[in-house]
Amino acid sequence: MPRQRPRLRGAAICREGPRIALWKIARVDVEIGRFACSPEQILRRIDLADLRRAAVFLGRVLINAGAGGNVRSWGEAEGAVDNPPLDPVENEPFRTFAPWTREGKILTLLAEDRGVGSPMRRREFLTLVGGAAASPLTARAQQSRHPTLIGFLPLGFPSNSYDRSLVEALRDGFRKVGLVENRDVTIDIVWVSKEPDFPQAVKELVERGAKVLIPAGSSASVAAKQYTSTIPIVFVSVGNPVGVGLVKALSHPGGNATGFTDVLGDLSSKYVDFALQFAKPQASVFYLWYTEWPDGQRRLQATERAGQSVGATLQPRGIRDLDQANDVLASMKNDGALVTVIQPSPFTYRHRTRIIDFATSHGLGTIFSWPVAAREGALIAYGPDFVYMYRRVGAYVEQILAGMKPADLPVEEPTKFELVINLRTAKTLALAIPDKLLALAHEVID
Repeated sequence: MPRQRPRLRGAAICREGPRIALWKIARVDVEIGRFACSPEQILRRIDLADLRRAAVFLGRVLINAGAGGNVRSWGEAEGAVDNPPLDPVENEPFRTFAPWTREGKILTLLAEDRGVGSPMRRREFLTLVGGAAASPLTARAQQSRHPTLIGFLPLGFPSNSYDRSLVEALRDGFRKVGLVENRDVTIDIVWVSKEPDFPQAVKELVERGAKVLIPAGSSASVAAKQYTSTIPIVFVSVGNPVGVGLVKALSHPGGNATGFTDVLGDLSSKYVDFALQFAKPQASVFYLWYTEWPDGQRRLQATERAGQSVGATLQPRGIRDLDQANDVLASMKNDGALVTVIQPSPFTYRHRTRIIDFATSHGLGTIFSWPVAAREGALIAYGPDFVYMYRRVGAYVEQILAGMKPADLPVEEPTKFELVINLRTAKTLALAIPDKLLALAHEVID
């Protein structure tokens, strides 16, 4: 049952990007060519109420307008854990910022009843905002003549419609925050078909002048991080950014990388549970994994622990290339498997349709981590909303171009997950989907 959006009494919902908001508030033309005001002049025109609205500067946040205008972390508000406020457009929980972070300090300053009326408060605001309020106005004028080059390494194949849709979702996210292609940014898209080719692809993007890198998946992201420690990196769809060395911590990334984790590495118990729906208690769970992926062993161990916790034994079968997948899946079926869990990795994502076809030809159901896989023929798929995740990338790029450092932007975790079940595949394989599993599905394909 969909969660109802709570009433947000005494709250201001802030949505737009920082520069757009400041321009609108200051009643100036968005076209920088006709912009004659300095940042200080802009702030002098803005009253306290407008500054509260300018908290759009920090992305989608909730400012509590009651209790003297104090900013409250929603995590500390009454009922927050069970009923967090939802963004009415995205139907997602609002992002909040801890008070000790740079963002939290700016929020507090914006919401204080004293405002920024005095020169000292204005200076404090400008100091906290740093390059995000002052220099970006000049930078945008330069960008209008020389768009910033963004290097994007998507995951998958350009021939796959879903993989292309994620690229379009990213572009849509850029438009939503006011970054217009060929005016503000140019997106250099490089599709890579083999894992070993990522380092060279990153090198070529940097040589062509990329000022921000957007790698999708762990392999591309690690290649980007290994190549540069200075160019900002906004990764997307990385399961274990701390474990693979991209960031020091999700809340405080440090270094030059931040982005969006898909937390697939934390969902091992879910996939084990799905597999056990088709087996007897304490049965074996079959598991296909790609041995050449650096994070593969860690994912395997996490799944083994998940199996042990419910008394099941994991039967992993590794493959080094796609050619081995067909024979390995056939051997699983011969050993009595009805379904198999497919370890989420850049390799298995890229080749998911071939793996599905191999498995189905042997009468074997597959359990994947990407909801789209069930729409493409897998038996079950469970994972986050990747389209929404890719749309969110633009908000981070916008803030980085505005002067914020990746080290100060926390890695964002997904909040919306989808369970998709393909009944057509189940019928083809003569598998009965348990009613309790069907009841949990967000989408059933029949």
